[in-house]
Amino acid sequence: LQRARQGKDVAAASRQEARRQLREARRALDDEQARFRSYMGPAVGDGSHVGRLMAVGADQSPARVTLDLGRWFTGAAATQAALDDGVIVAGESLSRYFRNEDATWRTLPLDTFATVSVRRWGGGLTYAISTAELQQLMRTDSRSAHRITNDPFRFTVTDGRITALTQLR
Repeated sequence: LQRARQGKDVAAASRQEARRQLREARRALDDEQARFRSYMGPAVGDGSHVGRLMAVGADQSPARVTLDLGRWFTGAAATQAALDDGVIVAGESLSRYFRNEDATWRTLPLDTFATVSVRRWGGGLTYAISTAELQQLMRTDSRSAHRITNDPFRFTVTDGRITALTQLR
């Protein structure tokens, strides 16, 4: 009977230790998830968004895109937005303006079958390239790469994944 009681005490102590370890593991998991979210940036809802393309990781698993969201203005609206933001003074004008009120970058998964449309400069036409070609182009020091990182893109997000990228004029 005494051995049974001792066994019961050991089992209770083991359950308490297991619960303590579980609480510690949950805290560690919460900390890691918070750290991961800080790398990824705030969530981006499904729909269409405008931003600058910062990096493409088409060859990583899972493929990811890092972008800087903002708002794109053209024509008279570009001039007015730039005036409102103090970027230009009265009498000056802009034909294009990218407003970025939040400099936080977002990193989103890239759908395997995402479509990418980039501009063909000079002719005003667009053409389709693969996400791997976009990644390769961004790693160069070419004029096209410079334009891709400076021109805004329209990003389509579906189920939390980027499904289309279209370079804007």
